Amino acid sequence: MRFSLRYGLLAMVLAVLAIAGGVAAKKKATFPVLDGVSPFVRCDVCDAMVDAAVEFRDELVANATRDGVKLTEEAVIETSLEHLCNPHTTNGDWLRRLHWTVDVVANTVTFDFKNAFGRCKRMCWTGADICEKLMASEDADDMSGLLYSNVAGAKIRKAVCSSACRAQRKAHA
Repeated sequence: MRFSLRYGLLAMVLAVLAIAGGVAAKKKATFPVLDGVSPFVRCDVCDAMVDAAVEFRDELVANATRDGVKLTEEAVIETSLEHLCNPHTTNGDWLRRLHWTVDVVANTVTFDFKNAFGRCKRMCWTGADICEKLMASEDADDMSGLLYSNVAGAKIRKAVCSSACRAQRKAHA
C-alpha cells in the first residue's frame, strides 16, 4: 500500500508539473497582418522607418566621435538597419509606438506615434510586414550607403520612399 501510494503521489506531481510546463511553454499569439492597408500607409511607414534608422545612425556617429573610433559601413548597417523591422528588438521598437486610426467611412488609415510602447498586435505586425517589404525593395538598396555617408534624413526619405509615397498618393486618390 505504501509503495503504490508513493508512486501515485509521484505520478500526480509529475502530471501537475507537465501541465504547468505546457502552460508556461505556450507560444505568444501571432496576429495576421491587415489586408489592403499597405497602399494607404506605405509612405508613412517608410518615412518612420527611415527616421528610426537615421536616429540610430546619428547616435552611432556621436558615440564614435566621442570615443575617437572610425566608423565603418558594416557598423552602420549593424546598428541602424539590422532588425529595423522586428518590433521586439531595440531597432524595431518604433513599430510598437505606432498608433493607427482606421476610418472605414472615409476609407483612410492614419497613424501617429505614442510616447509609450504598446504590445505588438495586428497593427504592429502590419507595420512590420510593410517595413520588411520596403527593406527588400530596390529603393532601399542604397540606404546603408546613404546612412554611412551621413546624408540627411530628408534626402534618404526621398531616395528610399519616393515610390512608396507615389503608390500611397495613388491609393488615396
